[in-house]
Amino acid sequence: LAQLPPGNSKGVAMGHLHLLVRDVDAHKKLWVDTLGAKVVKAGPLELYQFPGVQVALRKGEPNGGTDGSVVDHLGFKTKNLDETKAKLVAAGATIVREMPDTRQAFIMFPDGVKVEFTEDTALTQPIVHHHIHFASHQIDEMRAWYASTFGAVPGMRGRFKAADVPGVNLSWNPAN
Repeated sequence: LAQLPPGNSKGVAMGHLHLLVRDVDAHKKLWVDTLGAKVVKAGPLELYQFPGVQVALRKGEPNGGTDGSVVDHLGFKTKNLDETKAKLVAAGATIVREMPDTRQAFIMFPDGVKVEFTEDTALTQPIVHHHIHFASHQIDEMRAWYASTFGAVPGMRGRFKAADVPGVNLSWNPAN
């Protein structure tokens, strides 16, 4: 289910996301019960697995959500956006922005973690990881760092400056 793609020239591929959260159970309800992540154990860690990525939660006191931080949001693709939105709202998440023309929605998870869902009806799985979207005043510098450190391939994703590592697109917007 979460098999990593082969590494790039530097041996790097996307593997996992770490979230510092106040209420692990509230997040688990959304990631596992609502979105269907498979629970896997890695030593003492409990990970929530989707095709291409594992989500790790650590209990703690985050000092804010993703809005206003360098990681603006996490991006996933979904086979059925309307169904995904309905399930997430019924489970207590909040829709913060919808873009009907592009079949996208931004959903706020607990602790202010913003997750974008984009419909892709060609998917063979209900939910797959797609991108990490950064907000920065140093877009070119960050993109160059990811390229030199991790072998990310610079490019564009629509109107966004981006860089690709096997298994994930890294995208940038200017910070507000």
